[in-house]
Amino acid sequence: FDETVYKLDLPRTNDETVDTALMLMREAAGNLTLDQGAIDRERGVVLSEERARDTPPYRIYKERLGFFLKGQRPPSRYPIGQVQVLEAAPAAEFTDFYNRYYRPERAVLVAVGDFDLDAMEAKIKAKFGDWTPTGQAGESPNLGQVQPRKTEAKLVIEPGAPLSMQIAWMRKPDLAADTVAKRKADLIEQLGFSVVNRRLQRLARAGQPPFLAAGVFKNNEYDAAESTLLIVNAEPGRWREALAAVEQEQRRAVQYGVRQDELDREIAEYRANLKADAAGAATRTPAQLADEIVASLGEREVVTDPAQDLALFEQTVKDLKAEKVSAALKASFAGEGPLLFMASPRPIEGGEASVLAELDASRKVAVAEPSAATEVAWPYTSFGGAGKVVETKEAPDFDTTFIRFENGVRLTVKPTRFKDDEVLVRVNIGDGRLDLPKDVQSLGWASGAYIEGGLKQISAEDMEQVLASRVYGAQFSVADDAFVLSGSTRPEDLDVQLQVLTAYAAEPGWRG
Repeated sequence: FDETVYKLDLPRTNDETVDTALMLMREAAGNLTLDQGAIDRERGVVLSEERARDTPPYRIYKERLGFFLKGQRPPSRYPIGQVQVLEAAPAAEFTDFYNRYYRPERAVLVAVGDFDLDAMEAKIKAKFGDWTPTGQAGESPNLGQVQPRKTEAKLVIEPGAPLSMQIAWMRKPDLAADTVAKRKADLIEQLGFSVVNRRLQRLARAGQPPFLAAGVFKNNEYDAAESTLLIVNAEPGRWREALAAVEQEQRRAVQYGVRQDELDREIAEYRANLKADAAGAATRTPAQLADEIVASLGEREVVTDPAQDLALFEQTVKDLKAEKVSAALKASFAGEGPLLFMASPRPIEGGEASVLAELDASRKVAVAEPSAATEVAWPYTSFGGAGKVVETKEAPDFDTTFIRFENGVRLTVKPTRFKDDEVLVRVNIGDGRLDLPKDVQSLGWASGAYIEGGLKQISAEDMEQVLASRVYGAQFSVADDAFVLSGSTRPEDLDVQLQVLTAYAAEPGWRG
C-alpha cells in the first residue's frame, strides 16, 4: 500500500558483486526507461496476478477493509491496481508516477553484511551522489479521517471460506514519534493483550470449546486508522456461541482487569524469550537485519538491538502492578464502534440484523470476575536411570559424534555456529508414513493435534504455565521415514527441552 522495496541478497562481497548490485539499485532508483513496448508485454502478467489473487480470503479481506475504513482511501487503492488501468494506462502515466515518487527524498538504501564500512559508504556516494529528482514532487495521499461510528455489523457470505468474526474499535492513527515512553506504554498494553489471549486460548482448549481460536491485538491500518481487533474463528453452526464467548471475555477483562499472577506469568515468558534473543543477537543473518531496518522505516521506529529491548523491558516491568496494565487494557478498547465484521460460508437467517441482535444480547449478560489459577508442578523431571553407552564414533570431517546406547537408541551431536545460544533437538521415532496402514485413511492430517493434546500427567495449558520462564519448543510431524518430535532451546534450558520431547514420546495426552 505505502512502500516499494527492491532487495538483493548477494552471494559474495567482492567489488564486482557489490558494484553490480549498486548499479542495479541505482538504475531502479532513477534511470528506468519505462518503454511502452515493455509495459505492454507485462500487462498480461499483472492481469493474471490480479485474477489469481481473486480468492475467497482476498475478497473477504477487501470487504473487511472497506467496512472498517469506511470513507477512507486504502480500500480504494489496492496495490495490484484497477483492471481498467492495467489494461490501458500509457507509458506516460508510468513515467509521471515514477518522476513524482521515485525521488531521493523518499528513498532509503540499506546495506548489511561483511564489508568495510568506509569503503561501502564511498561506493554508495559515488553511485548515488548524482541522483537528482525530475519535475515536481508528488504529494502524499490524503488517507481520510476515521468516521464517527456506532455499533454496526457487516455480513459477507463467501462459500468455501471458514467462518470468522472480527470486532473492531477504530480511532485515529497514532503517528507520534518512537520514544522510550511510547515503547513502555505499548509494552504495558501488549502485556494486557497477552493475558486476554491466554484466557481465550484456555477456552479454545476446553473439552467443548465455543470457538476454534481467538485473539486480540492492536493494529495500524496503513496509517489511516488504529484499531483494536478481537478476532475469532468458529464452526459455522456455532457462531452465536463463539460471539458471546469472546465478547464476554473481552468485557470481563475491561471490567475486572488482569490478576497479578497472570501478569507475572506473561512477564516471565517475555523475559525468557528476550534473553534468548539477546544471547543470539551476534549471529543474526544480514538478511534478517536488513529486513528489520526496512520494516522500521514505514513504522517510524528506531532500530534497537535485542540487548536494548531486554533492558527496556526490565525497566518497564520492574514493580509493574496489575492495576496499571488493567488501565491500559481498558483504554485500548476506546474508539468508534464496536464494529462487527462476519464472514460466513453460508447465509445467516436474518442477516446483519440477526448478527447485531446476538451481539446486543451478549452485551446484556453480566460477567463474573475470573477465577484464580491453580498451582501446578512439572511432573517429568526424571525418566529412570541413565542409559548405557555401548559405542561412540567420531567423524572429524563433519565435526560430529555418533553415540549408540544399549537399548538401540542412537544419538547424533553436532556443534554449529549458525546462531549463538541456540540448541536444536530432533527425535525420529519409527518409520513415519511407511508405518501407517495402506488400506485405511491416514490420520497424518491430524498430527497438529498431538502437541495440543498435552501429556498424561499435565495439560498443554498447565505445561505452558509452569514452564513459562523456560525456552523450549514442541512440534510433531509425520515424515516419510519417521515420526518427528522437535524443538529449539538455549543451553541453560536443554534439560527441559529433552524432558518435554521425552514426555511426548512416552506419555502423550491424546485428548480429542
